[in-house]
Amino acid sequence: LMIKQLIKISLILGLVIGLAACTQLTNEKYQMLELGMDKKEVIGILGRVTSCSESLGTENCIWGEEEGKNVKVKFIGSKAIIFSQNGLDK
Repeated sequence: LMIKQLIKISLILGLVIGLAACTQLTNEKYQMLELGMDKKEVIGILGRVTSCSESLGTENCIWGEEEGKNVKVKFIGSKAIIFSQNGLDK
């Protein structure tokens, strides 16, 4: 019984955190991004990064869901060189 309650609480907590992360992604915040911004500045605008991967000297980071509402930023030397968004209201 106790384990079932812990699992329920964990699932609910995960859902709440996930929804909170999604609500941070707005078109207004996306419009604040600029080429050459430091990764810390981008995090300051968009909040916690969902995931990042490195390849050939670049770092690709995503905020939100890979196949849903998201912002993707590519960094070289911790500077933003490309960014895109999907599913943000305009």
